[in-house]
Amino acid sequence: MGKIGLTPAREETQGSSREEPMTRVRELEEVFEFRSPEAIAEYLGSRSTLSQVDLLLEVSARAKSYFGPECRFVLDLRTDREGDGPPELFAYVVTGMPASEAWNAMCQMETGWWLEAARGEPVNLHVEFA
Repeated sequence: MGKIGLTPAREETQGSSREEPMTRVRELEEVFEFRSPEAIAEYLGSRSTLSQVDLLLEVSARAKSYFGPECRFVLDLRTDREGDGPPELFAYVVTGMPASEAWNAMCQMETGWWLEAARGEPVNLHVEFA
């Protein structure tokens, strides 16, 4: 499986009340597959902002126009290879498109929407293709 990355630099933003982000996390669970459900729910519940959750929900809506209605969405937490940094949230758009088509769609999404929308949000967006 190949990966194409869109990872704009950002800083962590302050979170809001704990109850509302957890409600929003449940909305994400309806759209995204969580690779580590408990860890991701805890991470989002303790660190996310409502704008970060809104951005992830918007990814799922907008990506379909670039990658087609069959694409899927996955959230994962990753740490650096040495394991001494904080975990980072990765959102994946999983598509069955050929690599060249997925690359073109990713470039169009990046310039058409993602780079502007993701400013200041601690989210890494990647495209996976099989």
